[in-house]
Amino acid sequence: MKTSEIRDNIQLQINVSNVVLDVDTMIPLGLIINELITNILKHAFVGRKDGTINIDLVEENSELRLTISDDGIGIPDTLDLKSGSFGYQLIHALAHQISGEISIELNKGTSVNLRIKNYKKVA
Repeated sequence: MKTSEIRDNIQLQINVSNVVLDVDTMIPLGLIINELITNILKHAFVGRKDGTINIDLVEENSELRLTISDDGIGIPDTLDLKSGSFGYQLIHALAHQISGEISIELNKGTSVNLRIKNYKKVA
């Protein structure tokens, strides 16, 4: 696991399996990661000077699992993610493109999990 500081006292912990993905899988996956990290940096640590972002990308049992989580303030109950925010639509469209299933957990921050069963590796 690699840890680095990305802003103020925000720590980034990265745990990535050694898997070489096909460009048709990697580009949507990279865009999803970018959108989620951008949202975390904009919203998760409002009013706080420190926090942690975890990025895990692991290959297990013929499945690729991406988990991006933070220990920030969480998503407010009043926010309806499905109401049409562009970021939410983008993440779901990209996940659909790579046949991924997304779930969101709200517990001491936010955790977004993406499971991809039919991904392509570089031969």
